[in-house]
Amino acid sequence: MSSATKKNLLDYLISKKEASLNDIMLEFGLSRVAVIEMINDINESFGNDVIISNQQGIYMTEQTKMVCYNHFFRGKTKLFDSHESEERYALIIIKVLADQDYSSLQKLADFCLVSKNTILNDMKVIKEILQGKCLDISYSRKKGYTISGSEFNIRNMLVTMIKQLLHLPVGKILLDEKQMINKEEIFRLRRRLEKVEGRIGIKLTDEQLEDLPYILQLVVKRANVFQQDWTFHIVNYDIRNTKEFPEIKGMFWDYEYMNDTDLLYLSLQILSSNMVESASTISAGDDISLATDQFMNQIESCLAIQFTQRNELKEKLILHVGPAIYRNLMGFQINNPLADEFIEQYDDIYNIVLKSVGPYEQIIQGKLSREEVVYLSMIVLSWVIKTEDEGSLFRAVVLCQSGTSVSKLLLSSLKQMFIEIDFIGAFAIRQFSEIEEEIDFVFTTVPIETKVPTFLVPSILDKESRSTLKDQLYQEVQSNNKRITQKLLTSISEFIPKEHVKEVGDRIKDFFQYQLPEPTITEEEETEYFEFNQEHIRIVNHLLTWENLMENLMDPLLVRKTITEEYVNVVKDLFNSKYDNMLIARDVYLPHASPEFGVKQMDFQVNILKQPVRMPNGDDLKVVVILAPDVDNKHVPTLIKLNTLFTDVNVFTQIYQEKDVGAIQSVLNN
Repeated sequence: MSSATKKNLLDYLISKKEASLNDIMLEFGLSRVAVIEMINDINESFGNDVIISNQQGIYMTEQTKMVCYNHFFRGKTKLFDSHESEERYALIIIKVLADQDYSSLQKLADFCLVSKNTILNDMKVIKEILQGKCLDISYSRKKGYTISGSEFNIRNMLVTMIKQLLHLPVGKILLDEKQMINKEEIFRLRRRLEKVEGRIGIKLTDEQLEDLPYILQLVVKRANVFQQDWTFHIVNYDIRNTKEFPEIKGMFWDYEYMNDTDLLYLSLQILSSNMVESASTISAGDDISLATDQFMNQIESCLAIQFTQRNELKEKLILHVGPAIYRNLMGFQINNPLADEFIEQYDDIYNIVLKSVGPYEQIIQGKLSREEVVYLSMIVLSWVIKTEDEGSLFRAVVLCQSGTSVSKLLLSSLKQMFIEIDFIGAFAIRQFSEIEEEIDFVFTTVPIETKVPTFLVPSILDKESRSTLKDQLYQEVQSNNKRITQKLLTSISEFIPKEHVKEVGDRIKDFFQYQLPEPTITEEEETEYFEFNQEHIRIVNHLLTWENLMENLMDPLLVRKTITEEYVNVVKDLFNSKYDNMLIARDVYLPHASPEFGVKQMDFQVNILKQPVRMPNGDDLKVVVILAPDVDNKHVPTLIKLNTLFTDVNVFTQIYQEKDVGAIQSVLNN
């Protein structure tokens, strides 16, 4: 196979996030065998797998892309011969803001590999983008194109455009080929960040440790271009007097042209990053701690649960909310590429979290962005579906680049799917080498090089990816009888006399020679919902009083013997004093208490009050859902479903106006 063809294949794979074998066969007109041989030849020439191929696809990691780019392209030939419009917009804005070169129309056209007319059309779009951030772009013969506005907004725009490029499969290579960054300086800033991590007690995600040096270097270039005094102000969260600021400031000791405001801005860029682990107490003030307690209480009330390991959850929430406050106050937009996918799959949890974030929004005096709410929803969901670790044959880890919210949710989901595997935790990619020898399987969101059986998984598991993953894991286990024999023998060896260990091992090995039946994978993993019978629904036509409300509405549960009198009394006292916390939708309340106060069996009673009860706060009470919660939180899926139904104004109206219990039953069970 010619070196030109190999080079073309690398060019193709470098620009792709992933590709299938069929994609490559069609692109290059090669046979399956020829493609595989070419991939093997390339890997052998580099001495390691720069191209990773498995049954899930063909990939290159960001690191191996850079290795191949440096070897075949850098300084020899251009990798890019054109750019999409979004790439051009970002490149032009970064070029104008961070480069001292005169930015004429012709230079920008050459820079972006397009005609001058195309650049003129691009400028119309860029002008609109900038106007949305209170910035403007203009042209003069002396200075070429310049962007004007407050320096704070300008630097925020610069950071936004850098992040936009970095999220492309070839973002870093693009900045390198355009000579917008200095590789040695990137390396130096990364090493300094790693040292600062240890000194101030933070752990950045893999993704941020890769991206931040590029952001910092280009912001530093802007500071060099714009050597003037400027200021910005953050109310209540100025960090100049914290222990973190001097340490981060020290990273830039040899950048003599930067003033104190430049250094403060760079520090906040680092501190506003989403962290995986942190001992930082920058944002753990009383206001955030209290708001987090209120947020958790609201979620517990909506779902009628009690979070396990509550302090640990509170810690995780504060670790996200602290940087989120900085992001909000500074006008940074966090990127969450999983937002749409998460909301589509878990819109019920998202909506519950959305209506519970009020305490945080009071602190920032504004609305949390959709992306921030999704990250909080991921943390909450990972705790709701958290399972207890049980003894198991296999050990596995989850590797993720994107931070705690995503990795913890993925970890919890996988624990639910594979109860036979002991998942020892979710880790950053760079932590993997420390634990590689201790595990049997790796579940990772990005390709990695390892001899451990590895499964590449999406960050959000849908029904199709769950089914595929179960098949892949089953095939891996069944294809390695030696592995499963050794694991099983190790787990029971203490109960076997030493003289019989080999014989037992041989018997186990013989047993696994038989083809075990494949697990049944249903088309969709059914969520278990409570089945509402007509006895669980009551249409109350007569007027009830606030005083006799609970006894009347909870009586059916007593008759069914799913609760005790003690539970009635506890719920009545709680509802009388804390009914505001039990609101799940407008005019819909959820009286409940913890299971230990007298729940014998999970139960629901939906009461439709045709004559609304006037509450002490003056509101009307129209629907009361009495809940006897399950100790293992099995009521949560049904409760989430009810939240969604009653929050929908049309569905609520349909249920409330309905006179037939059977029709209401159909809506609830649908």
